[in-house]
Amino acid sequence: MSTLQSHPRLVAFIDERIIKREPTTSIFVGCCLFGRERWLALCPRESKVGQVRRKRRLEAIDELLNALPGAAVLGYANLPNALFSPGEIDGTADILEMSRTDNIWSQAVAFTVVTGLAWLHHSDLLPGLADLYYDRKDLTVSHRARFESLFWQNLPKIAREAVAKDPSRFRTDASQFRFGIIQGVQKPAPGLQPDPFQRGTNLAHHFCTQAEALIKRGSTGRILVKDRTEDICATITKFTGTPYPKLE
Repeated sequence: MSTLQSHPRLVAFIDERIIKREPTTSIFVGCCLFGRERWLALCPRESKVGQVRRKRRLEAIDELLNALPGAAVLGYANLPNALFSPGEIDGTADILEMSRTDNIWSQAVAFTVVTGLAWLHHSDLLPGLADLYYDRKDLTVSHRARFESLFWQNLPKIAREAVAKDPSRFRTDASQFRFGIIQGVQKPAPGLQPDPFQRGTNLAHHFCTQAEALIKRGSTGRILVKDRTEDICATITKFTGTPYPKLE
């Protein structure tokens, strides 16, 4: 991690994968992080990841992260199927209506992005500014606005409060951290080359397809793997008032 420039403007790409089984549904969220200028210059290398066979794709992702360089975080949760009750609608004062699946998606993305940025911080690499691109376009207007507001307003505020409470834990000036662009990304039109941000979310997609191999391998090199099952269950319990049993 030490070869990344200190305090670059970062770009983060998000995608997710959901697998339904019995008795759990697994959600995997991939977050790939790069220095923005470096990514814009070298993002065509992403195409090599999709060109190799799936068994070699994780190796290709490792090679890309080392070459640019970059970092990636896989946040995952194995959740009781009862959490995904069909037609279940959650709501808050900010978001009057959101499907349970969208709610869980938002929690999983927030936990994964926070994990990635905290990891960079502990490597002396917390940026002053980060842009976030995500491949999720079916949120309601109010949910999308509140989701993006969480990153623009709440997370930088939490960072500033953490610095004030215990500055000895911070190797870099986390109080300067903030988000810039936060934007959903459309798929490229047929026959057109993807732009740098479509390439980034596509890389996050390939990263998510390797989730089970990543969990088996564990955190290594430029990839961090984090189980967020208990965090998401606890958060959804606050919405519903219904405790969910831990799964072995």
